[in-house]
Amino acid sequence: STIIPTGDYPMLIDTLDEAESDSGKLMYKAMFRITDGPCKDLVVWENYTIGSDADPQAKLDETWARTIGSRQLKKLLVASKTPLTDDLDETIQDSLGHPFSAIVVDEVDDGTRDPKYKGKHRSRVKLDSYYAERPIDRVVRKSWAASPFDSIRGSAAASMAAASEAAKMGQ
Repeated sequence: STIIPTGDYPMLIDTLDEAESDSGKLMYKAMFRITDGPCKDLVVWENYTIGSDADPQAKLDETWARTIGSRQLKKLLVASKTPLTDDLDETIQDSLGHPFSAIVVDEVDDGTRDPKYKGKHRSRVKLDSYYAERPIDRVVRKSWAASPFDSIRGSAAASMAAASEAAKMGQ
């Protein structure tokens, strides 16, 4: 599969399906489609493991409150402006096609979970990087580099100056 360069991308939720992890835990498998720029139409997959060792099928509210996967799934739904309801199946179905933005990183597998994947590159959504697309984000993102394939130009100060200028334009 194509490795997506580390960067900030507008996406939409293409699929979000209930599944079971290799260890028998409830999880949701998502496929996000990039909607703009040189990586348009490339996809990123994410898994949200909800179940825990003590509650693999996540039957307890406590499990939903504690697992990283459930918190990340909720952040995705909030960032995509999906209405949250008491019916999770309905909420998941409603999320399909909703736009959001996130930072994608090129992650190299260390082989801890499965040695056969050691050294393999994967494009992953950076933890806690989901956000709703706002007009100012597009201006800032475009000011960082001509495309996500280009190397980062300038110093951190130049990026901060560009962001500050973009913020002034948005006021």
